[in-house]
Amino acid sequence: GRRLISSPKLPEINMKSLGLWIIDITGSDLSNEEDPICLSFIFYGKLSHKKLPLQVIGKAIQIKDELADIGSIYKVQVTGPHSELKQPWHLDLLHMKHTGTKEEMYLAFDCWFNPNEDKCVELPALCADQEPLPVVEYEIHLHTGDLKKADATGEAYLCIQGEKSDSGKRWLNSRNSLITFARGQVDVFKIKAVYLGKLNQVLVGFKSLKKDEWFLEKIVIKEVLYPFSAHVFVHNDWINKCSKKDFVEVAIPLKETSVTSLLTKNFDTKSRGRWQTWVHCTQVPEDVHDIQVVVFGRKGKSPAQKVQNLNDNPFLLTVGDIGHITKVSFVLSGPCLGRGIKLHKLRLKDLDTKQELGFHTETRCLFGEDGSETVTELAVVRPDKPPLRGVLYSISVYTGTLPASGTDADVFITVFGEQGDSCKRRLRHSNFERGQVCISEIRAVDLGQLSKVLVEHRNVGYGAGWYLDQIVIHESGKTDGQYAFLCQQWLDSGVGDAQMERMLK
Repeated sequence: GRRLISSPKLPEINMKSLGLWIIDITGSDLSNEEDPICLSFIFYGKLSHKKLPLQVIGKAIQIKDELADIGSIYKVQVTGPHSELKQPWHLDLLHMKHTGTKEEMYLAFDCWFNPNEDKCVELPALCADQEPLPVVEYEIHLHTGDLKKADATGEAYLCIQGEKSDSGKRWLNSRNSLITFARGQVDVFKIKAVYLGKLNQVLVGFKSLKKDEWFLEKIVIKEVLYPFSAHVFVHNDWINKCSKKDFVEVAIPLKETSVTSLLTKNFDTKSRGRWQTWVHCTQVPEDVHDIQVVVFGRKGKSPAQKVQNLNDNPFLLTVGDIGHITKVSFVLSGPCLGRGIKLHKLRLKDLDTKQELGFHTETRCLFGEDGSETVTELAVVRPDKPPLRGVLYSISVYTGTLPASGTDADVFITVFGEQGDSCKRRLRHSNFERGQVCISEIRAVDLGQLSKVLVEHRNVGYGAGWYLDQIVIHESGKTDGQYAFLCQQWLDSGVGDAQMERMLK
């Protein structure tokens, strides 16, 4: 394709400075006798963050705030309750809309706040101009030293800090109860947080009612999706020793990141491209048609193969010699669904090298929330390099101006780039009228520099023939780096060479 570079845009007025956010919070109802629930909503932006304390007094509440000077919001964190709770309360939804930019997002928290619990939950912001960060499950191993009187009983919390943000304060004991760290013991906890980036420090807080001294040897943190990579934070010292404070907080910097031999076993054993696969989904429609999967690697891609089941039972994928796997695409072979299929797990294991591959599946639905898409792609998550990013591509289709140029047929495209292809996608337009420009969007794992587009249509219905002028593709939210693919030919079984598909370069 011919890459078009647009001229720089003149600076625009910052519309966010001319408005404010209207934030609607909905949850379960409260009885008349129930005291207000005290929560904190923390909005993280690329420049800073802002904490808004809130008293929930009913099923729905609205707050307004400029959220000024924090930059583009990338996650929202909720902590609490900060007051005594008599019965569980369910947080349903947080809806945000900006009065200036009209930007809008819905965050479905769908979580319970229970009595005697200090909770911290967070979700990535869903903004039109940026790919949401994944939600990651972190497994935390606390190693108590094997020394005399190293064990202790008390209250404890930790906060993981990374290059992007922090996890918030996560309590290891429930309210009104204590936790015991035994000598020589390893205690394991799991937390979910919006992706923190490269980890650099852990804050540990500890308070002992008996003035116990706790000898914390080290903390090891793994991401559940690729447990063969471990982040090690070494303390090798006492906590609470000779302290006059109720709570003692220590900051433990990252010592090292270790990678186990799982990554290097493929040097000893050659892979034959046979991968045991687990897919776990819920909310699967009864009438769903076959779902196929295509695996992409650095050297090529596998043939499409049927997904044998969606209930976490293993099945075999034979992908061949495609090099290091980069992404997996799920392709719906039938008509679009009425709703998306909730994806909880995707895992691949090489039967020869025993290498395992993980994928970020949190907050993901196969074929979109509303089931209107036909392809969903997930990038491989590896410990030694970041996954390929997700990209929203804007596709402008220019129908020609010749008589009878338009078509009502379904139009499909496949976009090719240096990092694979998008698989065949149906464009979300029911007709392409003469002289019109139809704009559609597709979400795909980053294809790199684009090289060609395959466009085709089903020759169905009266006047299905179509004269296509060109297709222009660019990354949504950006005005530079456009790719133009000229056609200026008919896709018609009764005109010219009678072809109904064209490869545009």
